Amino acid sequence: MKSQTVYDAKGMHWKSIILIFVCQLVLIFNAPVFAQNCPITTAVRTICKQIGNAEVVSVSSPFGAYPKSQPVVYWHDDEWKIDMLPNLTSDGELSMKITPHNGSMKIVNFDAVLFVQVDSITRNQGDGVIVIGEPNGMSSVFSIVDLKLGKIMAGGLLYEPSISPDRRFLLYKNWYLPHVGGENQYVLYDTLKTLEENTCGYGENNPEYKRKSDQIGITQVYPYQANCLEEEGDTDDNNGISNFIWSSDSSKVVFADVKSGIISLILVKMPHDDSDKNLDRDKEHEGDRDRGRDRYNDRPQTLTYKFVGTQNVCAGAATCDSNNVHSIAWNGDSVNVSLVQANSTGPAIVKNLTIPLSKFVPLAK
Repeated sequence: MKSQTVYDAKGMHWKSIILIFVCQLVLIFNAPVFAQNCPITTAVRTICKQIGNAEVVSVSSPFGAYPKSQPVVYWHDDEWKIDMLPNLTSDGELSMKITPHNGSMKIVNFDAVLFVQVDSITRNQGDGVIVIGEPNGMSSVFSIVDLKLGKIMAGGLLYEPSISPDRRFLLYKNWYLPHVGGENQYVLYDTLKTLEENTCGYGENNPEYKRKSDQIGITQVYPYQANCLEEEGDTDDNNGISNFIWSSDSSKVVFADVKSGIISLILVKMPHDDSDKNLDRDKEHEGDRDRGRDRYNDRPQTLTYKFVGTQNVCAGAATCDSNNVHSIAWNGDSVNVSLVQANSTGPAIVKNLTIPLSKFVPLAK
């Protein structure tokens, strides 16, 4: 009886070893190939990562020295393989190759004036990608590409692009006004909506929510502007002084801005997911005012919180900028903020504050 027990124990021991060995083989053969064979470039630093089931290579240090050829940048998943081609076209344009799992390959060319280099390709929740590139080493440029059509649907120049964790939204600073010395305009593009639906205009003199012919299709979330971008921008002194901090579920984003020497937190709540429900999108109702109101209600909401009184770390200071904002982080239904106040008689004063979302107020219209 004893020998049988010993035999069974040995059998179980070898079975465990075999099982562990098989599991290791499974892990090895299912490991992402790109993790072992990450493309290496000398002129431009690239980074390899996995996003969901996708293998992704992007430029990790933008605004560097441009190589003679486009660096390796791609997005590969089970449905699409999207690759930047290394060589320019005869017209000096960068090209992107789109290869679906089933279907024919397509080529998309990017304007040679705007795109000197492509830094990243990010697929959204549907069959589109956000392409981020560089025109001049000082700012950025983006294009929204429809993979099925193989066509650029929207795009433009921008600063500090930030893609939401769920890859639906692109938030950025509008290029034009900061470029000419004006105020910052914070702009949101919803990749699940059409160009016409991504428009900033809605108001009494634009009741049908129609896009102006000269608009590229953007939604300005701060400062508030009801009727699309004006030809002459406001020259107020609001300036961004922090990164865009997204919530993990992409439902909201927060960042810091300074205006007239007062720091504010800007909270933007994202639109609901109405891509396949709630809204009647057929052409029969294209000019329907009720539909326009529904679309307005499905727009991003902007709220603010001002640091005033004892929380005003800029009071009496000669300058107020990013040096006064040490960190911003999400904490459930609150935002943790660490602010720094100069102190002429000793070390700087650090104020660690927790601001509940209930303290934010809608942006004045």
